Amino acid sequence: MKKRWLFTLVFACLLLVPRLVFAVDFSIPSYKGELYIHADNTAEFRQKIVYQFEEDFNGQIVGLGRAGKMSSGFEIDPHPKVEASKNGTELTDVTSEVTEETNGYTVKVYNPGQEGDRVEVELTWQLKNLLFLYNDIAELNWQPLTDSSESIEKFEFHVSGEKGAEKLFFHTGQLYREGSIEQSGHDYTIRLDNLPSKRGVELHAYWPRTDFASAMDQGLKGNRLEEFNKIEESIVREKEQSKQLVTWVFPSILSISLLLSICFYFIYRRKTTPSVKYAKNHRLYEPPMELEPMVLSEAVYSTSLEEVSPLIKGAGKFTFNQLIQATLLDVIDRGNVSILSEGDAVTLRLVKEDGLASFERTCLNLAFSGKKRSCCFRFVCRL
Repeated sequence: MKKRWLFTLVFACLLLVPRLVFAVDFSIPSYKGELYIHADNTAEFRQKIVYQFEEDFNGQIVGLGRAGKMSSGFEIDPHPKVEASKNGTELTDVTSEVTEETNGYTVKVYNPGQEGDRVEVELTWQLKNLLFLYNDIAELNWQPLTDSSESIEKFEFHVSGEKGAEKLFFHTGQLYREGSIEQSGHDYTIRLDNLPSKRGVELHAYWPRTDFASAMDQGLKGNRLEEFNKIEESIVREKEQSKQLVTWVFPSILSISLLLSICFYFIYRRKTTPSVKYAKNHRLYEPPMELEPMVLSEAVYSTSLEEVSPLIKGAGKFTFNQLIQATLLDVIDRGNVSILSEGDAVTLRLVKEDGLASFERTCLNLAFSGKKRSCCFRFVCRL
């Protein structure tokens, strides 16, 4: 049972190999299309595509679409003529496979080669009922190239026939970039450099209806020339609007947004930056909140009076004397204690007890050694 599943898996992989070998790195130096339209509304379309391969390959894939609105009875002969050459030498053993897709035909050209090979593939298609036949004009509205897998460095397209078109337009859907159109007699030549991948190419042209008098009638009634001109005028307006958007509107919006961002930034900095500047050596002599020294030491440094007791060595961030001195200076500043100078001695006198916390009364009682009103402190002078 396991061997049977293994054989099935190997067989499936072998079926996928022909499709995978086409997925290689390559570039398209040039694409040349030639469309010749006959008076009976049939046409011959020739594609010449040059490939430059970056690695070994098994062949090329070329397609022709029928996407969009096509004329009634439009047909593509599913048997194109396939020719190929490699490095300037024509190949005689080329085989191909044509597959009908939803929107056209795909041709696989089996033409193996090596890295660095330059291959030119030429396909010739036969088309029927390519033009829309109205009472006044015969209109061409066709996309010969819908989605190239790689960008095309040099794109060239020729439109000719037994009668020359009155007007021919070429569109790629890109901003500003349209190919140059040259007319010589009945022939039109379109040239464009660097056509991006996945970019469609559309031909829009018209001939006098009398140029295709021998063609089979399609049953289209009414005149079309006025609508044809309106379509082209709308395309020109849309491209001009898009050009204005990219050239002026979007850059203006971005510039205004940038200026507003800068203004808001400076407003924010102005609101959040302190208006008063202090010197680098500026000192803060009192806490930002009106806290007692003992409360501040407990809240900030987790140091209490018990921890700095003289009986405990090496405890706390401060010494016992420093904490007592800080408390005395605080109550002096608040007016609860006054300083009296008597010669070399400095005497502290208790003025009032209003506003003193219980722990401050205990500290003063300790500092005053139980005296009620005054005491002499010689060490205070050294603060």
